[in-house]
Amino acid sequence: MALAREGCQLIVGARTGLEELEQEIKAMGSSCHTSAVDLGSEQGLADFGEFIFRTSGKVDILVNNLGYTHPFCPVEELDWAEIERSFLLNLFVPFSLIRLVLPLMRAQNAGTIVNIGSFSGRRAVPSLSAYSASKFALRGLTEAVAKELQGTEIVCFSASPGGMNTEMRAAALGEEDAARQQHPSFVAGCVVDAIKGRIPNGADLVVRGGMALVKLPEGNDTN
Repeated sequence: MALAREGCQLIVGARTGLEELEQEIKAMGSSCHTSAVDLGSEQGLADFGEFIFRTSGKVDILVNNLGYTHPFCPVEELDWAEIERSFLLNLFVPFSLIRLVLPLMRAQNAGTIVNIGSFSGRRAVPSLSAYSASKFALRGLTEAVAKELQGTEIVCFSASPGGMNTEMRAAALGEEDAARQQHPSFVAGCVVDAIKGRIPNGADLVVRGGMALVKLPEGNDTN
């Protein structure tokens, strides 16, 4: 929605909620093409890639916003299937979509890749070991891709918001806890501002406590 308000033409892939989203965005006068797809499957990724190329042979912004939280439990009790699903959705799918769009961005020598992480990917959370580990890994992927893009006009950065009032948070910690967290629209606004302001390549946008802070990769001499 925040990108639509900036006039972006959107291509959205997700399992649910697409009809309402498309109606809201088109009511704003913006363009939105949606694909009902499970990005957690190899076929789903292939179908979505084909949908992108069929809809528009150009990608200016990629936002990897897929996320999954496993049940709270000690690491030794965490089911292996939950570990696999955490890394599949939080890391491997963003990895695959970056590989998909980078040739298009390199051809036009322009573009922005945004990986939506979590503050749990900067400060580990007990009983959320696989979730934290996968989000830490997403941050590492962001920095690696950013270094590969040095000398181009393509930027790759991550966003690490603190707790947000989302369905995922409510399912994990309850409605009351979720209601106390920051609203997703605030985080989205900060991300859009970072895109428009050309945030430094490889940076991490930390959004929590009503503030947005830009954290540069370790070893970067700029404060």
